[in-house]
Parts: sequence; C-alpha cells; structure tokens
Amino acid sequence: MYDVTIRDLPARRLAALRHRGDCALIGSTFERARRVFDARSLWAPGQVLVAVCHDDPELVPASELSGHAGVAVEGEAVIHER
Repeated sequence: MYDVTIRDLPARRLAALRHRGDCALIGSTFERARRVFDARSLWAPGQVLVAVCHDDPELVPASELSGHAGVAVEGEAVIHER
C-alpha cells in the first residue's frame, strides 16, 4: 500500500481544498489550490504544500477516502474561511 509516517508537528494554519477519493490522485487538488494562490498572488517565501489524510487507506475504500490539499500560511494571511 502506502508508506505512512505519523508524527506530531507544531500547529499550522492551512489554506486547503477538500479532496475525496484515492490519495494517489491528490495532485489534481493541489493543482486547484495552486491556481487559486496564483490568481490571488498569495504566495510567500517559505510556504509549503501540505496534505492531510483523514482516513486509513487500509480500512476505507479508495473512492471514499477524505482529506485536504493546500498550503501552510502565516497567521496574518487573509484567506476565505468556511
């Protein structure tokens, strides 16, 4: 299956889009997030891409996996939150 590492990291604020389905296909969701950041000139030095997977791919069918793909942003970044 997939090699997975679970580790504790300092809290980060994310600007992310929801991803549904196979984790191997999350690249298209990252591409959508990149287009939003490009169109709104939101990129800043040192930003990193982050994937958050909410489900265990060994327990949940690939078509039903849930996660987010996005960018870690600084606390003062203005983003639309829902």
